[in-house]
Amino acid sequence: MRARAALTPTAKLRFSGHQTFPLRHGWLTKAALGIGEDRELFRRKDALVRLGVGKNMVASIRHWSQATGVLEISRGPARLTGLGTHLFGQKTLPPPPPPPPPPVLIG
Repeated sequence: MRARAALTPTAKLRFSGHQTFPLRHGWLTKAALGIGEDRELFRRKDALVRLGVGKNMVASIRHWSQATGVLEISRGPARLTGLGTHLFGQKTLPPPPPPPPPPVLIG
């Protein structure tokens, strides 16, 4: 007996768009934070500078953001989906914790 994946009627399968890059740590966060600042980020020529990655990686980040359901990018400006809002609802990352106090020498 073969197991079959349950697909919704609106599921759209794509086997390209990731530019051969697997999903990398931090990419979804970069995409969500970038869209929080500029909803037209993936249409801009300077997206590679803003995201701090190469041209092909910008296309890959866009692909993986859509494939994972974090962003919805269509003809209009990009937006966070319900999942994206749940995961990355803040527009900016929280500040890092303060450094630990220096060790005390007893002597």
